[in-house]
Amino acid sequence: MLNNSMVQQIDYLSQFVVNISSCFCFDRFLPINMSDTFEEKAKELIQKNDFLAGVIFNLSSSNKMAQKHRSSGRLPPHVKYTIRTNAFYSMKTDILKNPVWRSHPRQLPGSGITYNHVFAPIQDMIDRAIISVHTGMHIFEPEVQVQAMPYPCHTRDLFLNHIGFFFPLIMMLTWVISIASMVRKLVYEKEIRLEEYMKMMGVHEETNCLAWLLENIGIMAINSFIIVLILKLSGILVHSNGIIIFLFFLEFGISVIMFSFLVSRFFNKANTAAFCGSILYMINFLPYIILLVLQKQFSFATQCLMVR
Repeated sequence: MLNNSMVQQIDYLSQFVVNISSCFCFDRFLPINMSDTFEEKAKELIQKNDFLAGVIFNLSSSNKMAQKHRSSGRLPPHVKYTIRTNAFYSMKTDILKNPVWRSHPRQLPGSGITYNHVFAPIQDMIDRAIISVHTGMHIFEPEVQVQAMPYPCHTRDLFLNHIGFFFPLIMMLTWVISIASMVRKLVYEKEIRLEEYMKMMGVHEETNCLAWLLENIGIMAINSFIIVLILKLSGILVHSNGIIIFLFFLEFGISVIMFSFLVSRFFNKANTAAFCGSILYMINFLPYIILLVLQKQFSFATQCLMVR
């Protein structure tokens, strides 16, 4: 025998379940005749976060056999359809790679294979339903399985993954002092008329520039070598070729030297030139940030122009 308190509790629990179940919509299928109406309805449902996927059946009426099956209400032997899922449940196709570099494969199955969420189950259900209609039998095999391409054993370096986005910025800030120092030295020689004095001693301007260039290239080579040693011995870039890393930093250092040459020709005061050279150097880094954020909105030619 159930007493009144237990009956009240069961009644309260049943009402609670009914109230919760009323929040769920089980009728999730919406038939639409025209593809144009489908796009409008999909946009409307996306605003309400109610759109999961849409299936468009491409039933051509040009074939006589297709017209015969369509008039009789039977399913054609060959069915073409298109699955259009919500952007949140499909992989991006407007970019070739992830703009933020990671030192490990994509996580699975969460963000790695997004086709498993909606696309693959819907395709499997539709294919099994078509086969069942034609054969009159329920299809249980074969099972559909999806897995990622095998990836070798690796160590997930969280420090490298987090610093990878800021590494270009850190590298840029590292050379700011070198830019200011080189620009100030060049303009200071021009400010105290040292170039004219050396010309009076018989030293040509080309010889002076070449000596200054070789001196700074040597300094950049030593700095690049020290950076490579730090990156290799600390285990940050274990599997990277040290010579390639060294050439990469040396090339960047030479471009910094050329930039210092360019900026020094527009100033006559050493301190002003050092300050403005540093500001211009940091401003030149802004196209990289813009390109990183708005990469898919620019054409290939515009991206190449911004990189240059």
